[in-house]
Amino acid sequence: VAENHQYYNAKSLSDQGAAVLIDEKFLKDSIFNKVISLIGDENSLAVLRVNAQKLARPEAAAIIAQHAIRYAEAI
Repeated sequence: VAENHQYYNAKSLSDQGAAVLIDEKFLKDSIFNKVISLIGDENSLAVLRVNAQKLARPEAAAIIAQHAIRYAEAI
């Protein structure tokens, strides 16, 4: 993976309490148990949901498109 960007993106979310990070080398052994434990833990799911919503940028695609259009018009 180029510069391990997927790990760092996931770690950033995990560090902010918006995701659960499982190292790839432990993924096969850990994912089932982690998913099952989260499904039964409404408090943890609520914390993840709230923290993910704080990080959400629903307008990001529109902003990027506006910048692309301005750039294209300037060429």
